[in-house]
Amino acid sequence: MTESELLEKVAELCHDQWCNWMNYLFSRSGTYEGQLRVTVDSSVRWRRQMRTPYAELSEEERDSDRKEARKFLECIGLTFGVYEDKAMRTADKKIDLWYAGLGLGEAGEVQNDIKKIYGHGYTKEEMRPKIKEELGDLLWYVTAVCHTMDIPLEEVATYNVDAKLQERYPNGFYKKGEQGNEGH
Repeated sequence: MTESELLEKVAELCHDQWCNWMNYLFSRSGTYEGQLRVTVDSSVRWRRQMRTPYAELSEEERDSDRKEARKFLECIGLTFGVYEDKAMRTADKKIDLWYAGLGLGEAGEVQNDIKKIYGHGYTKEEMRPKIKEELGDLLWYVTAVCHTMDIPLEEVATYNVDAKLQERYPNGFYKKGEQGNEGH
């Protein structure tokens, strides 16, 4: 899912939530000496918006819902789809599997930096920025391989967690002979 698709989905959710709130508000409203507790103009506008699906709202009204949706996106953070969308903007339009696959050699850079911790006396704190940088490079190439194979990065991650790892470790990870690792 791209950032714009996620934004629209969350904006629609915000609109639905707002409609539910307005339905509640109107169910609790009444008249006071012949007057609505909200203005008639507001009541008419809000009721029209409540009956209008998100896709049929005016651009201004959808922008209002998008504004609220952005708050959700800030909470959600960077998703795989958003990362893939942003990362592939920096890729050559002619990127191919050969180039992307060779880039997976970045894993060796990560290994080399880990080796410096265990073999050369560097601390994890000293190596953290370099390892973070190399992991970012590696993630970019993994994403590029996914892109050239038309496999969304999110699909790979979901499959790995929900299918492969669930099948392999249905009760969580245990070492051989430990309780819960029967059959694996």
